[in-house]
Amino acid sequence: PGTITRTWIAEDACGNVATCDQTPAVDQPPVITLAFSPHALWPADHKQTKISLGGTTIVDACEGPIGAFSNITISSSEPDDAAGSGDGDTTGDIRVRTSAGGFVSSNASPVVTAGSFDPVTDTIELRAERSGNGGGRVYTITLTARDSVGDLAHKSFTVYVPKSQGEKHPCQCPNPQACQCPDCLH
Repeated sequence: PGTITRTWIAEDACGNVATCDQTPAVDQPPVITLAFSPHALWPADHKQTKISLGGTTIVDACEGPIGAFSNITISSSEPDDAAGSGDGDTTGDIRVRTSAGGFVSSNASPVVTAGSFDPVTDTIELRAERSGNGGGRVYTITLTARDSVGDLAHKSFTVYVPKSQGEKHPCQCPNPQACQCPDCLH
């Protein structure tokens, strides 16, 4: 996959024939189609919430479906346990669990990076928590897919924990639960 060999044949008026092989690169990055829920976590009750990626696909033009992302990174606009008492005094706000038994948590950092991630069998858990002194929390999840020839594709999305129930997602969509606008999916 990823290469095609063409053989060019030329013949002149005297019947002399020459051939030449050409192997152009046919590399394209995989295409990620993202489907996730929920888009916002409410109420901000300090509980872990599973983020579903059901329906998310990775397809390469040459190889077909790719089962797993090569990397996942999750960051938060707020630290796990912000100074003071405005966020619930908890740690481990970001969790990634893999079917291979891997587990990564954000106990010391607002950024978690894990290796291979299968959107069907692996899970992301985010804490429905934000600082009472801030304007809401934004988790940014970035997925990276790699095909067998090394082409990369990236897709990011955000999950929002609003400061109060009436707040809109930062992209200002009228319905954050069904938000598909470019500011939410980038």
